[in-house]
Amino acid sequence: MNRPHAMPVGLRPIATLLSDTIRVVTLSGSQAQETTVFLTAGIPGIKGFSPNGEELVWGDGAGIQMGSVSEGAVRLILPPPAVSNHLTHVMAPPVIWEGGDPHMLVAYPSEATGGLISSVYDVNGTTGARVFLGDLPLAAAAPQELARSGDGQSFAAWVPIEAVRSSVERTIYRFQLVVQTTPGGPVRKVLERESSSSLRWLEFSSDRRRLGLALEHFTYVVRVDDA
Repeated sequence: MNRPHAMPVGLRPIATLLSDTIRVVTLSGSQAQETTVFLTAGIPGIKGFSPNGEELVWGDGAGIQMGSVSEGAVRLILPPPAVSNHLTHVMAPPVIWEGGDPHMLVAYPSEATGGLISSVYDVNGTTGARVFLGDLPLAAAAPQELARSGDGQSFAAWVPIEAVRSSVERTIYRFQLVVQTTPGGPVRKVLERESSSSLRWLEFSSDRRRLGLALEHFTYVVRVDDA
């Protein structure tokens, strides 16, 4: 991959969303200047800048993209999976950068489960190499949310296990919060709730010992370490 020219020292990029467009603005002191505009396939989910601010990663309907802030070029780094009977892959912030390579947490569907998402991988966005992290419990639909610890050693998933009640207005699912706290370790359940609402927040504490999540009118803090 061709690296963009270095961004001048003192400039700070900020990404903003407007429908199917990402606008990147750089700040230098009190001055703001639009650097580049990226067109996206649908409303994007921004996943973060590289440490030097020169590249931006986001997900949209075409897959996971990486754009050069300095040059305006866009590269598809992860297409949607071939099996798409249900939702496509989910990527969780933060993107973890090793040098210039973005590493992403991705849940992939499996043909063996009829297209249900069942396995979580670390994916190198530059080389495409995948490292298997663990299997999720068999679910009724794709996980609604994934989270990863800042050091990349733990992940969590909010998984709809089954639909327990359904009406014209809404479907209530039984959800499980599952975690893996050591690389290659078991994926285990730490919380179970019924809800028709989407999770509004899922994040590890800096020491990886707890998970915070917001569901409906409640905020939960769950201890997830093995102590």
